[in-house]
Amino acid sequence: MADLKFQPVRHDHKAFLEKASERRGFSEAYEALKFKYGLAHKLMTADCKRRKGID
Repeated sequence: MADLKFQPVRHDHKAFLEKASERRGFSEAYEALKFKYGLAHKLMTADCKRRKGID
């Protein structure tokens, strides 16, 4: 395990959604949580901007 090195992987959200939407029930679950995830994203973005002093 000591030989493992972190190798970041770029996340393509659009491609992820396209592939995930093929799974049964994904679209319904995604839509049900869309508001909560959107709110969390806005709060985190606002906090990051506040910490950087950006308005």
